[in-house]
Amino acid sequence: MNIKRNIRIMLTIVLCIAVFFQILRLNFVMNFFKNDKGITNKISYTSAKIPSNTEKEKFLILFDKNEQNSSEIKNNIEQMLKYMKKTAVVEEKNNVQTVDPSYRAVILTFEDIDDFKSLSSVMNYAQNGGNVLFAERPVMGDALSSISNEIGIKTVSDMGESDGMTLLSNVLIKGNGVNVSKDIVSDYSLKVTLNNNSKLLGISDNKIPMMWQTKFGSGNIMVFNGTILAKKDQRGIITGAISLLVPNYIYPIIDAKLTYIDDFPAPIPSGYNSSIYKEYGITTADFYRKVWWPDVLKGSRLYNLKYTGSIIEDYNNNTTPPFSTKTSNANDFILYGSELVKSGGELGIHGYNHQSLAPKDYIKEPLGYKPWASEENMVKAVEEVSRYSASLFKNYAFKVYVPPSNVLSPDGKKAILKAMPNLKTISSIYTDDYYKDTYVQEFEIKNGICELPRITSGYYDDEETIWKAYNGLTSVGVFSHFIHPDDILDAKRSQGKNWEQLLKNYNSLMYNIYKKFPWLTASTASEASNSEKSYSDLEPFIKYNKDSIDIYCKNFEKGDKFIFRSNKDIYSDGSCEIEKIDTGVYLITANKEKFSINIK
Repeated sequence: MNIKRNIRIMLTIVLCIAVFFQILRLNFVMNFFKNDKGITNKISYTSAKIPSNTEKEKFLILFDKNEQNSSEIKNNIEQMLKYMKKTAVVEEKNNVQTVDPSYRAVILTFEDIDDFKSLSSVMNYAQNGGNVLFAERPVMGDALSSISNEIGIKTVSDMGESDGMTLLSNVLIKGNGVNVSKDIVSDYSLKVTLNNNSKLLGISDNKIPMMWQTKFGSGNIMVFNGTILAKKDQRGIITGAISLLVPNYIYPIIDAKLTYIDDFPAPIPSGYNSSIYKEYGITTADFYRKVWWPDVLKGSRLYNLKYTGSIIEDYNNNTTPPFSTKTSNANDFILYGSELVKSGGELGIHGYNHQSLAPKDYIKEPLGYKPWASEENMVKAVEEVSRYSASLFKNYAFKVYVPPSNVLSPDGKKAILKAMPNLKTISSIYTDDYYKDTYVQEFEIKNGICELPRITSGYYDDEETIWKAYNGLTSVGVFSHFIHPDDILDAKRSQGKNWEQLLKNYNSLMYNIYKKFPWLTASTASEASNSEKSYSDLEPFIKYNKDSIDIYCKNFEKGDKFIFRSNKDIYSDGSCEIEKIDTGVYLITANKEKFSINIK
């Protein structure tokens, strides 16, 4: 008996020594990671000489000041044109008498065309070679009747609800055939049949044409038969509509594939979770170490992902000093953090705890969080998690902040700027929630900080996730997704699914993106911030010739990316690289500040 007991003791000692040296080795390795890939103002740009007769492409947006949805659609399209580096001229619908033929397109963002005094001018512009987008469906009336044939309509019988939508073309890149239910797209549309000259691009589940284009004279007209282009998560549809409407259309993109793991590394729950123990017979800590993390890490290798983790020091709810140091989790933090960085990932800061940096009455959603009494308290808490993280990962610069629950008040933002001297990037979310508490971002550089939002989340490949992802990819060339380690521990967030089911869905989503968008560059948050900085500074000017398109760039960095749409065969003269990524869609990688696309 004593021999067996001694053997067990010796094995335990050997195991402890092995773990000790593994952690020591990983900590030693971490000392060599500097994390020097954050955005910098030292990017070396070059600029082409812009010909005197070459300007940025101009688009005319007409809106109705008396219609709220019109203003919202106008704002959404104006922002999208800003992303595409085009000049948007915005006018109230009756302030324009005639349409300048130099506009690349005219975009109507209102429904009442009966009192639109310049309708005939817009139609003449299209007939003479212009491009017109009806971004909100017109209401029935005399004006619609007078132009219905010209805009591709054969008959109009009524208006009614349109449920869901199936794309019959690649309005969204790789989106041909994508279907979403009325839970995602629900609208109020004209019940129409189309004439033979119209090309149907999208149809509702109850067979109402939702999107089509047609030739009119020597120009082009496109109609979106609904009102939802006011929504931010439809920006890919806006981008696709414009790029299909305007011949040989080119726009820059960021090009980044990001995957975040929020609350990781963080304290691991002790003890047992009933569902995990029932399925695996192990503790929660062992589940993370032996099951969850190996599965998630494997996904990074299979689907070309780079994880950005965000550290939580403690899960207490303390919002007043002193903020004590959590020491019992140090080994786990070093182990998981080192493995994440070694896999090509990055570590950022989530918080001292998971209490969002917001004062009293700021958060309306019943999250159960404690408010912070002052900005000073917030600063001290963020300083503590920054100090603790730096003590574990020496020489590592923490440049990314992810707000807990994506909530960050103005005082909270001031606090992180004070407490994180290396801060370069804030990553929250792209679209708002029901309570409108969240820190909603655009893809932009603001006061030297890269605003780098996430677009999708969770372990699901459902229709909402796919729709949002494809819209983001088509509009700005970004896939940005986040998950939590503890979703499996929450019956609501896991929707009652076990880990095997969640993993299957997660892998399905990542496989979808990997197979359909293999050109996307896997990036950490700091790497994507560099790409966003270059994208934000870039200014392209486009000159159209008979058999080619010349793009002259200010603030150019070699490797800048563009999406080009054309139904023609194209080739490069060596000034850029061309990769076909979908039918009539090309990824352009620029090699020179002035590059050309030749058209056969």
